Amino acid sequence: MANWIGAVASALCLKKKVKPTSFHQENGQAPFNASGVAEVGRGRFVFIDNHDPSALFELALDSDGAKVERISRRPLAGVADGELRDPEGLTRVDVDGQVLLIVASSLCVLGGDGSGRREVCEGLVRIRFTPHGDLRAEACPDFATGC
Repeated sequence: MANWIGAVASALCLKKKVKPTSFHQENGQAPFNASGVAEVGRGRFVFIDNHDPSALFELALDSDGAKVERISRRPLAGVADGELRDPEGLTRVDVDGQVLLIVASSLCVLGGDGSGRREVCEGLVRIRFTPHGDLRAEACPDFATGC
């Protein structure tokens, strides 16, 4: 099995190993907790911090994987508090020349406040990516039952 995987990796030119890199930068007082990453340009990436559902974070890397700019916070405009909780997934979709980013919650159930009330965190947020400024976002909070 390992030989087959190596042959496929070699055929796909996946010879360069990916290694973690500390950026020595934090989201406020806490380290970033990136749970989804998408490429938005050559060497430019956005990621979601699962402790901060109000923004995406953008970074630029050189060809060796070294950070070339400070990580910038890109606020999400149009999403109310609570419409996206515990963001976990992020993907890119190209539609008619536009870059759309889709953020998904972890589909968790909250209810640890002792009230006996349960809240389901199940939401999608569609974001229209632009190179600068706030990111325009639209929530689809009941995606399991239809937007």
